Amino acid sequence: MKQRHFGNSGSEGVDGPPHKLPALNTVANPVIIDPRVVDTVREHTVMLEQVDPGSTMIFLTLKYDGDLLRFKVGDKPKELKRADMIGFINARGSSAFTAELAEKLYRAGRHDLKPDEAYKEYGSMLPPSYEELCRIKDSDKREVGFLMLVHVDQDLRGLGMSGRLLRKTLEVMRDKFHLDYAVVYGRLPNLSNEYASQQEADKHLQEYVARKRDSDGMHPDWAVRFHQHAGCQVVCGIPNYSDDKASFNHGFVGVYDLAKLRAERRI
Repeated sequence: MKQRHFGNSGSEGVDGPPHKLPALNTVANPVIIDPRVVDTVREHTVMLEQVDPGSTMIFLTLKYDGDLLRFKVGDKPKELKRADMIGFINARGSSAFTAELAEKLYRAGRHDLKPDEAYKEYGSMLPPSYEELCRIKDSDKREVGFLMLVHVDQDLRGLGMSGRLLRKTLEVMRDKFHLDYAVVYGRLPNLSNEYASQQEADKHLQEYVARKRDSDGMHPDWAVRFHQHAGCQVVCGIPNYSDDKASFNHGFVGVYDLAKLRAERRI
């Protein structure tokens, strides 16, 4: 099998002196990967789609489809073989949210209803936890898409793989399930960097969700910003939505207007 080897300095090949190349630093997970590795992984990644028109489940995977690739992430050796999993996303159509509620939530966020106000108005209508939402089995009724989980190899984050999975999933929801909206219960991993205690995080949750960067109006928390970049409208915080230490167990609810994204050719 042909092999591609990238040394710590970034040169491809086994023989010859290495050539210094700039490093790529990601925002969500600050790792160092040679740019040539980035290009190789992106070029040789394929998406596999598992969607049953008769069910609500969507499972997309990204797999490496190139020659054996050896490189380093920082000082840690890394190897990719053909058919290795790079990432996956799990989603489904769901009736846990009605299309009417999803539209109201989207409009609440779109028209700058503050998160604390949105939660007071709609919080009692929302499934209280991510786990409860995942347990709902509704194979017959599909009113809204629910984004359950997206995961990418931690050493390959920052290469746009999560966004690729997300965009395709939203496209499948629109084209195969004919849905108008998708909902996400997202994490707030930087919450624990902002507040020293659970009590403080509880008190300031909605205030935190309302934050915007001066530079571009996006949220300072990368996990929220990831969905915003894909067209998600953040609505409000969800207290105690899951067992997530970094987020003090809190999250946010966001809504995608799939018809709007299609009209804008974003999916």
